Amino acid sequence: MADGIKCPADGCGCRAQGTHVVDPGKVSVSAVVVNYNGADCIAATLDGLKASSRPFAEIIVVDDGSTDGSCELVRDHYPDVRLIAMERNTANLALVRSTGLRAATSPYAFLTDNDIVLSPGCVEQLLHTLLSRPGTFSVVPRLLDQEDNSVIYQSGNDLHFMAVSTGSSRGERLADNSDLRPRRNIGGGIMLLDLAIVREIGYFDTGYVHGWQDDGELHYRGQLAGFTSLHDPAAHALVKVRRHGNKRAFGQYYNRLRLVATGYQLRTLLLLAPGLLTFELALFLSTIINGTSGAYLRAWRRLFMNWDDTRRMRVRIQSSRRVSDSQVLQHGSFEFPLLLKLSPPRRAVFATVLRSLDVFWWAARIAGVKSDKPTA
Repeated sequence: MADGIKCPADGCGCRAQGTHVVDPGKVSVSAVVVNYNGADCIAATLDGLKASSRPFAEIIVVDDGSTDGSCELVRDHYPDVRLIAMERNTANLALVRSTGLRAATSPYAFLTDNDIVLSPGCVEQLLHTLLSRPGTFSVVPRLLDQEDNSVIYQSGNDLHFMAVSTGSSRGERLADNSDLRPRRNIGGGIMLLDLAIVREIGYFDTGYVHGWQDDGELHYRGQLAGFTSLHDPAAHALVKVRRHGNKRAFGQYYNRLRLVATGYQLRTLLLLAPGLLTFELALFLSTIINGTSGAYLRAWRRLFMNWDDTRRMRVRIQSSRRVSDSQVLQHGSFEFPLLLKLSPPRRAVFATVLRSLDVFWWAARIAGVKSDKPTA
């Protein structure tokens, strides 16, 4: 690790224009923990943060109306931790995260859930990666299963042009993933953030619900605005893996629709329309098979009911856009929403058919999605 890293003269780590040198060891970082009914795990998270080899300037816990004694636990056993208790349970993770980031007093913030334990050197590695790449505003670590830290829970995500995630390496063995080079990332709720850039692009979008990309939408907007969001697999943290089943189906379906409606250029929507319609049909059929069609239909209803808010966010995103969709969206393999709920034969059929959607992406690129002059 270098002793000094070049960073901007105005606001370390925010822009690639400056040439002065900063010592990563002297950079102030706040830790922000979001919590809801985490009495069974938040102590391990706070102990891990306090034991970090790189001390945090402050540790903030934002509690979203817990009823299991979480607040009392933090007040009684961690008096030096700053507790922000929401007046009621908002069930809006974006709001809770944004509240914590706004309260942070450092130029950088490590945002984490209440069931994460840092591995040694995690924050130092994330900070080094962020500072050594001017224009980078977010770096996400690799998450490993707390029960078996040789198994990957999440190792980066990207965004397919059908508005679904690319592979996160979930369930793969750590020994089989030897490439530790930082790479582009859209997704993951555990992250180190440059707060100056976050303030510029806006905090988390409270129009999303918990389920999918309610964290990655910030990475997505930042990339559209010309900044960089990375995953650094050399930085590790441990997560308490929980099985959610179909509980987050509504969030998966609705957030995907909101991302397309607010983020995609009009040209992209028109050129990808045949592929998007084909995908929606396949997705609806899969919801019938896996029993989540009700959640899927409610997602569409919510999109139309909240159209004014969706339109306002679209205007905001498109007005700050600096790059075209082709520079952000990817093609190839992806994670079909709740596909693992299907039987292996049906899963194979869906995967084969959906992979053929690449033809729509290449046709759209040839027709103009690759334009360097993006429009709304």
